[in-house]
Amino acid sequence: MDIERHGFGFAVDIGQQRAFSAISGDDNPIHLDPAVAAAHGFDGPVVYGALILGQVSRLIGTVVPGHGALWHDVRIDFRAPLVIDRPAELAATVEHRTDALGIVRLAFSVTAKGRMIASGSATASRRPTP
Repeated sequence: MDIERHGFGFAVDIGQQRAFSAISGDDNPIHLDPAVAAAHGFDGPVVYGALILGQVSRLIGTVVPGHGALWHDVRIDFRAPLVIDRPAELAATVEHRTDALGIVRLAFSVTAKGRMIASGSATASRRPTP
């Protein structure tokens, strides 16, 4: 049986950071101010974890299982910070699929410059269309 893999590249910019800050109310300057991020030892503002998780949502809602999908669960472990404007790659493997029920279980990872940023798993389903 072939292993089913999916993924894409992405980068988060300061405009996306500011929009998330406005929506969430999280104005932690480590995510928005380069000087504050540098004072904490980072190369730039640190991407909000929720925006990384948003890329997993993009994968589930547009690729696998795709439009009409709903999440059942998600687990994510953040291993290193991602800084804004740094290219990253989301890679996912389908660990289990039950087509009759429309359920898919994914294992995923996010890397940037060869470094593991996050890893986890998610389960989603999409009702089969008649």
